[in-house]
Amino acid sequence: MTRSILLSPLLAAALFAQEPQAYTLGPGDRVSVRVVAAPETSTERQTLGPSGELRLPMIDAVKATGLTANELEHELRKQLSAYIKEPLVSVTVEEFASRPVSVLGAVGKPGVQKLTGGETLAEVLSTAGGLRADASSSLTVTRRKQWGKLPLPGADLDASGEFYVARLEVRKLLEGLAPELNIAIRPHDVISAPHAAVVYVVGAVKHAGAFPLTEGEQTSALRALALAGGLAPHAALKRSLILRRGAAGELEETAIDLKAIANGRAKDLELASDQILFVPKSGGKSAAAQLSNAALSVGTAASIWTLVQR
Repeated sequence: MTRSILLSPLLAAALFAQEPQAYTLGPGDRVSVRVVAAPETSTERQTLGPSGELRLPMIDAVKATGLTANELEHELRKQLSAYIKEPLVSVTVEEFASRPVSVLGAVGKPGVQKLTGGETLAEVLSTAGGLRADASSSLTVTRRKQWGKLPLPGADLDASGEFYVARLEVRKLLEGLAPELNIAIRPHDVISAPHAAVVYVVGAVKHAGAFPLTEGEQTSALRALALAGGLAPHAALKRSLILRRGAAGELEETAIDLKAIANGRAKDLELASDQILFVPKSGGKSAAAQLSNAALSVGTAASIWTLVQR
């Protein structure tokens, strides 16, 4: 649920002092207008609707969205000058509701949130439902250049020169090990939580699925088997396969004897991101048919579909 907060004129002024004067009004923002010597023309806490119009006596409607508070004051003075000699106009933003921030990727509720002022990175992630189990160990934050440089290590401009981009270790943020990473979030920031690299274990195992890897890490066939809860009955250990994409995108198969590896008679093999460890059942359907059924039961990333259907 979107929250809103009412700000006193002093607090609103303080907030604007901390942010670029280029902030523009949008639908849902609430403003008060005071016209000195003409209180009947003033308005208190009027909400800007989808059309973005501000309605006042004498001048009826003014397009307010897309203007800063100073620009709106100037426009109101210009229109009121037809009725009032040298009008003095003050515009105060009482409530901010048009300050979007995008949270994308492996979070519980990805999408656009509305900032109300003062939210931190941890608070925005919490509102987005937190990180999912398959999230990577790092986050990326992108900020428009107009808001100044991101106060994060390694922040730099992207190729366009219009956005600052920085990556941070999310574990340090969420465990409170680096409070300086919990930065204040600005309008139009984009927070990206990429999915972690995973390996797949399918077939005659207790818990087939995709298992996240620590960033830059590989795992071995036996460790992947342990992640899947071990073997199901009638597993054909000697006929297991590691499946991967070749350089040209073709399917490559490597036969692996898990029984020999478990007994110490063969070397354990490494699995990298998006590779599949397939353990067939003895007897019954062909290995190809079993693999196809196993992929359907896992039903995760598109890469596993491509691999098993080639």
